[in-house]
Amino acid sequence: MDRRQFIQTSSVLLSGTTLAGCLGGDSDESEDNGTDAAGPEFPAYDLPGYSAWPPNDPRTNDFVLFGHLNIEHLHGTAGDEEESPDEAPTAADDEDVLLSLPGYGFIITAFWFQLGLWGYPWEGTLGSENEPDGMATEALTMTEGTFVFHGEYDPSVFANEYAEGFEERETNEFTVFEGRDGENTEGFAYAVSENAVVVALSSEDIEEHDEIVGTLDEALMNRVDEAGRIVDQDDGEWLYETTGPADMVTGFWRVEGLEEEDLQTGDEESDEVEEEAASIEDNPVFANVDSFISMVVLPESEGGVGGDTVAARFAALYPEGEVPSEDELREELMASDPDGDLDVMTTDDRAHVMIEGIDDDVQ
Repeated sequence: MDRRQFIQTSSVLLSGTTLAGCLGGDSDESEDNGTDAAGPEFPAYDLPGYSAWPPNDPRTNDFVLFGHLNIEHLHGTAGDEEESPDEAPTAADDEDVLLSLPGYGFIITAFWFQLGLWGYPWEGTLGSENEPDGMATEALTMTEGTFVFHGEYDPSVFANEYAEGFEERETNEFTVFEGRDGENTEGFAYAVSENAVVVALSSEDIEEHDEIVGTLDEALMNRVDEAGRIVDQDDGEWLYETTGPADMVTGFWRVEGLEEEDLQTGDEESDEVEEEAASIEDNPVFANVDSFISMVVLPESEGGVGGDTVAARFAALYPEGEVPSEDELREELMASDPDGDLDVMTTDDRAHVMIEGIDDDVQ
């Protein structure tokens, strides 16, 4: 899937709330997160739950990639009919990257949920619309060799129903189910607590059984020790704190300039991809970006986590002196903002862009 396709898909996912048309004004649900007396006062929200998992160091890429989604929105799109050509979004839909970029995180997370968990004994049940007692999934996070289900869980259900062929052990608040080397559970490992199910993913970079188990153990250790994660770095905490809880998230950490090839899900490249690659690499917002989070939050009336708020936020880190201008951020992230409702703040090495509204504005 190329960038134009994922942006178009994201636009479809977000179209139900007419997000671009309803946003404007300020939300009063955040606090100011000032940098210094002379600099801007960035907003500060509660740290999102998914921030507990993306690692500081990459495991499967040259950078850390993570996606997150509210599972209610995933189930809400599962039964949608395929749109007709007349209804499909056009290239013009990709002009508001601030609104559509979080959809890439949605897509990669949904991709792994649908196709990357085959072979696990609870696959097709955990995270489904008809979960049994002991499973109540609210959100999903994909990052660097691990996949996380957020919600409420009963570890005894997994021990009784989904442990055949697995060795069981306790690691702090987690019950770990480790597949047996040389048996049909080789290459599988997952852990369950009362509020998360953490799953090890195999990939081209993580294939051996010991590596897969080690990836899971490292993720659990980082979570318990509160170390070794993006959120444990000052810059990482700032990214999470200034964007907050979300319904859809795309995150890149230490990417050192976003390129088209970084936004692929495995399809062969086309002429259209090559054309878009040039635009990404020349885009002043992404050409030199070091790390960023792009997110969308929807109001409770739309099944979201935003209370009465609907918002899109983008927080980014840059090498010192290479932050795009405010005009560039406006033009490249929200080209269709004729009323100037976009809130843009920058320092020598940080940029924050957001547009917010309230539930009453949603049409």
